[in-house]
Amino acid sequence: QMRALAERMGFTKFNAKKTARFVDKQRGVVKASVPVKNESGEVARHLFPPKSPQWQNEAILTSVHAAVEKYGSIETYYDKCEIQCKVARDKEVYISADALALPCCWLAGEMYRADLPNSKREIVR
Repeated sequence: QMRALAERMGFTKFNAKKTARFVDKQRGVVKASVPVKNESGEVARHLFPPKSPQWQNEAILTSVHAAVEKYGSIETYYDKCEIQCKVARDKEVYISADALALPCCWLAGEMYRADLPNSKREIVR
């Protein structure tokens, strides 16, 4: 449905992403679910990982394991890795699920981190 909508709206490219939101990057395992919080910060419901293998992101698990093995922790990897900005390279913008135009897909993901309270997020809607 979203691909058809993007085509009707004149987008030249549509990329359905395999989410990494269910990967616990600290432990390198798939989470059983992630909470969805309402405006008050209370858990309203849970999202569950995709059941279909076509939408499961096995590559992120492999990447997390490799980074932790090489650098000792995911935080150390983040501190030392080189940033390769896909948006700058491909000359495109990222449109979030909330229809926000952002300069980077990684920044978009930071807005939805359930492990940080709103007051600790660096990115503000």
